[in-house]
Amino acid sequence: MKTRCLNPRAENFEYYGGRGITVCERWLKFENFYVDVGEPPEGMTLDRINNDGNYEPGNWRWATMLEQNHNRRPRKLTCECMNCHNCKTREMNRERKKQIEAGTYVAPVMCQCGKCRTCYVREWARKKRERLAA
Repeated sequence: MKTRCLNPRAENFEYYGGRGITVCERWLKFENFYVDVGEPPEGMTLDRINNDGNYEPGNWRWATMLEQNHNRRPRKLTCECMNCHNCKTREMNRERKKQIEAGTYVAPVMCQCGKCRTCYVREWARKKRERLAA
């Protein structure tokens, strides 16, 4: 906690200290931190309630990893190259959404040749569903 907030050489400093997140003066001394926080319950770790707030009394809780994963800042989409897979997919989804809203979207026709891999996998999956239903 102290390292990522106070040491510019720390691996995650840009996400903590680099954003202005600090550790309160009282918690810089471990004994004070321990008095305020105590022992962690089994399977829990320290989590800030407000991700933009500092490590301080009133802005912490014990949380599971699942709770911590839900308490995150939204990720920024930084790439706008329009050449990579993510950009192409994002643009394709934007276009599809526009077409759906305009009522002009036509779903792609599924192959029915019975010879290609796509048809083989689709037929295999259909037969498996039938076996499981029986």
